[in-house]
Amino acid sequence: MTSPGDRAGLIHVLRALGDGVTDVMVVGGWAHRLHAHHPLAASGGNPLTTLDFDLFVPLPSPSSAIRVTSLVEAGFEVRLGGLDAAPVTKYVLPPGRGIAGSILELEFLAHRRGAEIDRRGHRQRTTHVGDAVAQLLPHLDVMTHEPWTLHLSDELGYPTGATGLTVRVVAPATYIAHKLMILPERRTLQKRSQDVRYVYESIVRFSPVLDELGASWRRRVSTAADRRRLDAGRKLACTPELAELARRIRDLDGREAPAARVAAVIEAGSAQMFDG
Repeated sequence: MTSPGDRAGLIHVLRALGDGVTDVMVVGGWAHRLHAHHPLAASGGNPLTTLDFDLFVPLPSPSSAIRVTSLVEAGFEVRLGGLDAAPVTKYVLPPGRGIAGSILELEFLAHRRGAEIDRRGHRQRTTHVGDAVAQLLPHLDVMTHEPWTLHLSDELGYPTGATGLTVRVVAPATYIAHKLMILPERRTLQKRSQDVRYVYESIVRFSPVLDELGASWRRRVSTAADRRRLDAGRKLACTPELAELARRIRDLDGREAPAARVAAVIEAGSAQMFDG
């Protein structure tokens, strides 16, 4: 599970958003970690750790309350990455500023409609949410499907105080489907193998209720292109190359999962979810 420092980091990020916390949804690695609190999740496990906070913002968001000044007041620095004309913007909390521990990186993400290069030859890389900058990525529109609401509290181990803190989290079924849909588009083997790990661990965590997760996903009106991407990702996730890279995945009882098991679990679990 998450460490006290990690949990304090999450609360620091969410508190720094102020009223803007209602505009965002937790996705990425932190969604995987928070799924451990889902009422349908199997107990136990050791989720992958991450200090990157990916927050999805549905568009359009003309009245978003996200403010960079609030982040800066909470100790964050605005940093630009990449060599493009529209570089990726990250909001970074250096170690010891606000909370002790490692560096924390916050990034806002939004769905990109259409191609990365528009008809005028302009690259669609970023947009504004409030006065913050969000990176535009494809296929994020699926994130809005049946999001899950989690109330973080001291009782769950998060230092929120008496009132607690409510946050939206991408639904488990959507999380698994999206990881598979984007897998063929991942540019590095490292990113692909990491996504395979997330898919594998999520399927194991929710193995008793995969039919229920599949029913949730099927309630979404998907396009033929979505189905093709999902099928391509499922096929790729079960290749020996990626399964071998992910062979050190730990099962929920702490045992190492052989590469063949990784591929078999993903193949059978995704079939149970998406072919029903």
